[in-house]
Amino acid sequence: MMRSLGAWIALVLRQPSAIRFLVPWLMSLYTRDPLSTRVPWIVYPAQEWLRRTLTQNMQTFEWGCGGSTLYFADRVASHTAIEHERDWSLVVQAQLKREGLSHAQVLLKPATRADGTVVNHFSNPKQYQDLSFADYIGAIDAYPDDSFDIIVIDGRARRSCARHAFRKVRPGGSIILDNAERPEYEEIFTLYAPYTRQEFWGPGPYNWYFWKTTIFTRPM
Repeated sequence: MMRSLGAWIALVLRQPSAIRFLVPWLMSLYTRDPLSTRVPWIVYPAQEWLRRTLTQNMQTFEWGCGGSTLYFADRVASHTAIEHERDWSLVVQAQLKREGLSHAQVLLKPATRADGTVVNHFSNPKQYQDLSFADYIGAIDAYPDDSFDIIVIDGRARRSCARHAFRKVRPGGSIILDNAERPEYEEIFTLYAPYTRQEFWGPGPYNWYFWKTTIFTRPM
């Protein structure tokens, strides 16, 4: 709590307009219900970028479903989310069906037993060392290159997902990497060196700490 307070003071002193994020942040800590708040779990400055960028004719894709799935479904022509947890995928699918958001879909791609050859790229190998997320990672391969206007990498095996997403975003489109401050994601920055980069650091929903969301935009 004290660390959060210090981060807030430093942020507002450096950027007074950031005070606008305080109320949404406080509310998120007590509600913590992504399907009712319908916001992406990325930092608030990146949410503002997304709100300015999305248009109703866009095709979008994300690894990891939740409030962001409803957020995109409200704003774009077509949205696909990939999820590895069966129960959560069913909850989000049911919400989409109740609201008649048939242009958005959640595809369940659970982990399977690894055969010893798959590199999953997890920071916590003990949790996933016997599992393969090859189907989850490779779900985007079913789509042609240049298919999506925006791709969100915010689920499992993000380094591998970043490799598969590289050519699936259209020229001028963007790939959003959340928690981009993590050291294990440095290779993603090397991979996306040809893309332009915007970095957003600060508060976001549900977390006491501040973190970074990075947006890579493919050159036209």
